[in-house]
Amino acid sequence: MENIKKQSVATLMIVSVLLAACSTSPQTRSVPAPEITPTAAIAATGPGPDLSVIKIYLQKYGKDYLQAGATTLKTNADQYYVAVKAANFDYKKAWGDGKTLGPLLMNMREAFNVAHTGYESVEGIVAGVPSLSEFDTILDAGAPGKEGGDNIADFSVILPNGAILDKPGNLFHFLLEPMIFGTQATSMKLQDVDIDGDGKIGFGDNLPDANLLKGVADSLNENVGKTNAAINAWQPSLTDAFTAMVVMTPTMDEYFNNWKESRYISGEGSALSRFVAHSRLIDVAGILDSIRTIYGAVKPSIEAKDPSAAKQIDTNYANLFKFVQDLVNKEKAGTRFTPDQAELLGKNAQDQAQTITGQVTQAAGLLQIKLQN
Repeated sequence: MENIKKQSVATLMIVSVLLAACSTSPQTRSVPAPEITPTAAIAATGPGPDLSVIKIYLQKYGKDYLQAGATTLKTNADQYYVAVKAANFDYKKAWGDGKTLGPLLMNMREAFNVAHTGYESVEGIVAGVPSLSEFDTILDAGAPGKEGGDNIADFSVILPNGAILDKPGNLFHFLLEPMIFGTQATSMKLQDVDIDGDGKIGFGDNLPDANLLKGVADSLNENVGKTNAAINAWQPSLTDAFTAMVVMTPTMDEYFNNWKESRYISGEGSALSRFVAHSRLIDVAGILDSIRTIYGAVKPSIEAKDPSAAKQIDTNYANLFKFVQDLVNKEKAGTRFTPDQAELLGKNAQDQAQTITGQVTQAAGLLQIKLQN
């Protein structure tokens, strides 16, 4: 991979001006994203690399957030299905006064955020390690089979009525998020009901198909279990660690583009049914947290060969994380960025990421580590 030139001083100055000039207004949210304390400060101890900290990190978020959220979501989806089935799938009757289905959906929204934010906190590792990456395609990144291409989520979902969804797209964004947050008309069975109990009909106040929801929630729980089993069986190596950093660090532009096109930037004009549960910036911060955890484990290996290079990479990762976290904090405080600002901020993040990727690639060469495809 080529070395990428460092970002220009002019770009940094423009971004600084933009950050200072951003207007402040309430941010549209369906439910607050769970707070997860970054653990990127975990570092290897002793004279050599202790790669076990990477696995410990994965296991923590895989169990305490990803699995916990998926299990809670399934439990509430099961109850939702039972209630709708008891009404003979008459959704208006099942809704009634809303005191049963409304809280179940709100619980599912919260559980989705716990599970998904937990996953984003390990995605930098799961998606970057070849032996684990298939689970990223199924859970978070894969496209439906009908779209074609190389990034297809190759799995099936069996619904309670016996129907099979083959290669339906990833579970988090193509399937669950639009249903739980009421953003996809084709999976809705009753529209304009006060899901959140705020006394008015607003964004996402729709009831999803109980049969589809239960089948997908079951599949999420099953595949999260498989993901955690693969994590437990995985033995970290320097090749895996460096490959994950090189693969996942330069992905900033994709996530910032999602952010720009989402309701968090484009408002009601957004055509996306995805990325509504919480801001895509939170996902970027989670990914960087996991990548920095990897770097903390391999840093001693680089220091042994080139201390200054190790320090520079560490500093650059810290600066990129701070850059993104500052944006997260501003957005949470009410700052509303424009599409043009989001595009320029994304370019800045990508420039930083590409610089780091070049440095990590050079470090891998210094250590004679062959990166995987």
